Amino acid sequence: TEIYTLSLHDALPISGVVELRLHRGQMTEARELHGRFAEHSQNLDRQDRSIIDAATACLRFFEGRYAEALEAARSAFAAREAMGDSAQAVKQGFVWGMEAALAVGDRDAAESFLSVVETQPPGLRSRFIDGHAHRFRARMAADPEHVQAELRTAVDILRRLDMPFWRAVCQLEQAEALSGGGEADGLLAEEIGRAHV
Repeated sequence: TEIYTLSLHDALPISGVVELRLHRGQMTEARELHGRFAEHSQNLDRQDRSIIDAATACLRFFEGRYAEALEAARSAFAAREAMGDSAQAVKQGFVWGMEAALAVGDRDAAESFLSVVETQPPGLRSRFIDGHAHRFRARMAADPEHVQAELRTAVDILRRLDMPFWRAVCQLEQAEALSGGGEADGLLAEEIGRAHV
């Protein structure tokens, strides 16, 4: 019988690569990669297993299995107590936990994730998580001005972090929120102008 002993070094690639595959529409490849690690996750300690949990949350979300995504995301996000907010698994746990909570309409779960972030002093918050917290606050807001204010803050944070993919996601959400008016065209023109500076 082959014995598998996985370490954080072994599991680390999965936390980003599964997400990347899913964003590219490569579901089969993402499932295969996830399966190779998840099958032996019992051999990982709690901190290392959070990496698998984060990948599981992302995969289950893309599969439309939102309740399972939320459960895995909670587990990944809980690792912040041992690993801190800067750990990739913790960041992904927050993003996919929020996405899953909103997908199932569980506002209490969403508020639970957000309260962890928003009760921290600003200087101690992960900037990545803070940017997404503003993004999700926008998704939960009813007032159009509040939506745009939160999204502008999110875009600014993600621009400063040089995260073009997530910045583009926020900008798309801005344009969707503005659809029906001329402001969306102005926003697009502004961003095209920045891209050529």
